[in-house]
Amino acid sequence: MNTLKVVCFVLFFSAMYASAATMKVCIDHYPPLQILTGEPKGESIAVLEVLATLLGHDVEYIPGPNFARCLRMLELGQVDVLAGLVDDPARRTFAHFVPYQEDDSYIFVSRIDTADIVSFGDLEKHVVGITKHTKYFKELEFAQDISKVIIKDIATGLKMLLLKRIDVIVTSAPILQSIQNELGNIDDKIKVNPYSYNTSRQLCFGFSKNSKLIFTADEMFKIKQAAQQQVFSKAIEQFIIANPELYSHVDSSLIMTNKAKQNNFD
Repeated sequence: MNTLKVVCFVLFFSAMYASAATMKVCIDHYPPLQILTGEPKGESIAVLEVLATLLGHDVEYIPGPNFARCLRMLELGQVDVLAGLVDDPARRTFAHFVPYQEDDSYIFVSRIDTADIVSFGDLEKHVVGITKHTKYFKELEFAQDISKVIIKDIATGLKMLLLKRIDVIVTSAPILQSIQNELGNIDDKIKVNPYSYNTSRQLCFGFSKNSKLIFTADEMFKIKQAAQQQVFSKAIEQFIIANPELYSHVDSSLIMTNKAKQNNFD
């Protein structure tokens, strides 16, 4: 009987350790960052796999309906990490942030038959689609003279754009290109406008302060060091090379060149 108790005790704590060694991540379908058709893949998945290897964890991907839900799960500690977050004072109340990649510039997409948007002021003439809880830039977020409509995601926004329910979508070039591939031939119906906005900011890993995993100071230093050595950027470059079909609307080598120029962790 005593032997049985010892075995049960060991199995119980082994199970606890195995559970603790699994890093839970929420991902929503957001190509080319996160793609949920089949085995999860994407730029964010590539860096999360590197992160897990660096920290010695397995990864459990938990599908979420949208970014807002994933962010809420991080806040509640239902998942341990999110990738692709923008650091923000409000988010620091529930997460620690470590930057790993320069963010892309914002582009402004409209129907092909509308007048060009050449400046920020031109947005006042349009209904602009934005996704919930996305950190854009202060001028847009606090603008009182711009009509803004919450859209579920960029794919839904493009459909609303074609139905003339909104006039403009704010996104990035890689995301637009991947979603164009999913939606089919809409190139002759939409256009990217001359005006764009360079955020000059970094994307981060967000580690939940309510996580059951304990991320030590040494581990955080190791992640920062890997980012400085462009380990995560190289993982993204390798993903782009291996998946050119996701970037078929643009030369994938151009994307990698732009990302390489943007990255600076000195």
